[in-house]
Amino acid sequence: MMLSSAPAGFTLALSRFVVLLQRDAAADAQRESLRALVVGSQEGKVELELRDRQLTLNGRPLPLLLESVDPLIERLRAHRIRSLTVRRNAMAGELVDLGRMLASPPEPDASGAGIGLWNVQVVRWASSEEADDQLAGELAGAPSAEARAAVEQLTAANHADADAAVATVVARLAQAADAGRVADIGLLLPALDEGARQRTDRRKQELCADALVRAATPSVVRQFAHLLPGRTDRGPDLELLARLGDVGAHALIAQLMAAERIDERRAYFDAIVAIRASIPTLIDALGHPQWFVVRNAASLLGEMRAVEADEALAPLLGHRHERVRQASAAALSRLGTARAKRALRLVIHDVLPEIRMHATEAMADKRMASPLAQALDIEPDDEVRVGIIAALGRLGTPAAVQRLIRASEPGGNGADTTPVPIRVAALEALAAARGTSSLPMLRELMADTDSAIRDAARRLIAGVAVQ
Repeated sequence: MMLSSAPAGFTLALSRFVVLLQRDAAADAQRESLRALVVGSQEGKVELELRDRQLTLNGRPLPLLLESVDPLIERLRAHRIRSLTVRRNAMAGELVDLGRMLASPPEPDASGAGIGLWNVQVVRWASSEEADDQLAGELAGAPSAEARAAVEQLTAANHADADAAVATVVARLAQAADAGRVADIGLLLPALDEGARQRTDRRKQELCADALVRAATPSVVRQFAHLLPGRTDRGPDLELLARLGDVGAHALIAQLMAAERIDERRAYFDAIVAIRASIPTLIDALGHPQWFVVRNAASLLGEMRAVEADEALAPLLGHRHERVRQASAAALSRLGTARAKRALRLVIHDVLPEIRMHATEAMADKRMASPLAQALDIEPDDEVRVGIIAALGRLGTPAAVQRLIRASEPGGNGADTTPVPIRVAALEALAAARGTSSLPMLRELMADTDSAIRDAARRLIAGVAVQ
């Protein structure tokens, strides 16, 4: 199975961007490289991981020439980075911060630390596997001797002793919840769950299942969920929370709303998405009076592709808080329903470029070619203009192609001089829309006065020729 070219292109662009930052290259070159990163991020999530001397991309060996990604591998090693995840639609500012961090000298005490960006997750190697386990222990605390003894008693209990063993675990759970001993809860609750799922002793299984229902109160489960960010292996905890249904979902949502650190918010956010926690609860949260609760709920619904939320999300495009509007636009863009696209098209002139970008994506419809071309004429933000140009290229209608030809000309955007990145984007869109039919125009541009245009024409001719 071949890797998608978009994540591979993003990885190459990231490697080049880091090199340009290290060399303090010209601002135009840095902006062009950053534009490639932003466009690549719009295509999907990118997960890079160092395994020995091999860089993997989305779980597969990276099929790129070694020298192309060597600078990136070197910087990942220098910063002791084990894995790097960039979520879809990462913001340009976040990508700049990531590039600067990789290009800069590593901090001596950065081992085990992450990077404080919402759409970028960095996992660093600790000095040893024991250090990882020790850190997890410090975050979660150690279970008490009484809790460990109760679990051992439950595990060893035979048919006759099951009642007493289960009762002891339930009592210890209640005591731990009252005292706030989350480490005990983290041991006792999974023990009951495991007993409820074993099949060797039917009576013991039934006792554990009944006790789990009674013991898994909202308070207990919320304290159990509190342990999640500090766990090295979150899979079993997520499975248990998913089996607890709405109680588990509400516990995760409550922890997300209360979390202060970005790594904690990221852990709870990913957990809610992974178990597809209560969508009706999240839709209800869209009416919450606190803007950050609304923002989080909107982002979660988008990540879950909860298409039933499009009607509730659409009015939030007019919310007074810009972060809510941004999150709602991103969510509606991910949902991609007819209602979501109609709502996004209405905000093509929003004051925020990020929202206009999502509106542009929603207008990739042949009926929208004329409004898109008009939007391009008045759009002040270069990144949004590139997005509009890409959308016109995907449409490929005669009118769209004519507008792209104008945009590729030196003064083709109603100004004395069209910025080179805009001209390059128009050429790329033309090549995508017209294929080999674009070759004559591209060959003409081999004689353009700007070297960047000549280089782009040469690259696109080579790409079109192998299609």
